[in-house]
Amino acid sequence: MQRLEERLGAPFRGSIPDMHSANLTSHLEMMQVRFNSDSLSIHQTGAITLARFLDVAGDAWAETSEHLSVGGEVVRCGFRVISFWETATIEDARAKLIASGLVGPPSPWTEIFGPAAGATLMGIHDDPKWRLRAGIDAIEHKIEGELTPGQEGLFPKAAIQLDVDFIRNGEETAPHHLGKGELRQFVRDGWASYALARQRLAPILIEAEAKTV
Repeated sequence: MQRLEERLGAPFRGSIPDMHSANLTSHLEMMQVRFNSDSLSIHQTGAITLARFLDVAGDAWAETSEHLSVGGEVVRCGFRVISFWETATIEDARAKLIASGLVGPPSPWTEIFGPAAGATLMGIHDDPKWRLRAGIDAIEHKIEGELTPGQEGLFPKAAIQLDVDFIRNGEETAPHHLGKGELRQFVRDGWASYALARQRLAPILIEAEAKTV
């Protein structure tokens, strides 16, 4: 862990490792690196651009894959992005989703259960580069305690949530090699796909808001 902490540099600081895992945290960047002999995960809250995440992910993988000798034994590589469009209430989020036409229960479902107050959509899409799980939903955050000024906009009380999860090479489970450059390109491509999807969804949700006013 000390080698990785030195490689990532300030403001990352390592916790005391236990028997199962080790953690390095940058409170300033709201980023955490967690690893053990079987996995490496990097989480960042409030990322506006990809640059810092990409650097940390690449360096963390280069160090851990070399030190733990797991670079040629990868069975799963994923990249997930969750973002929000804030709404006044959870009811507003549900109404906007219904009005958007993006989601809506099919007729047989309505006949069985009755009209839905809200709906969600989740799809699995295969591509030569990845398997993508994409979902959109109305969500509500229940927060206990107080958030700092920098955190308030990151966890809206009610919102429409976009959740996209990319799995490299689909459902490949045979151990394979993954280099630092390959990882960085996978993350780059996933981020670009997410950004395009969000850009295309935005005007649909703006139009839906006008319908619900």
